Amino acid sequence: MPNPRSVVQLDYEKYFRFIGRIIGKAIMEKCMLECYFTPSVYKMILGQTLNFKDLQDIDNHLYTGLNWCLLPESDVEMLYETFSID
Repeated sequence: MPNPRSVVQLDYEKYFRFIGRIIGKAIMEKCMLECYFTPSVYKMILGQTLNFKDLQDIDNHLYTGLNWCLLPESDVEMLYETFSID
């Protein structure tokens, strides 16, 4: 996935769109590419549905944190904090 904090250029989205079109053209013409994608990108290309486990390929820290919240032994109550001013 493109990094939104990328400092390639000011108009980096044009470069990502361009390389996406090149990769799409290569796929349509059945050309071999020396590039690798995450399994979730392959699933999107094939039209398969993504699930929660696919988040691990994109952002492992986010997946680990959300997965911890789903565990039955996790103490989610400690996340409920209040911020107040007296």
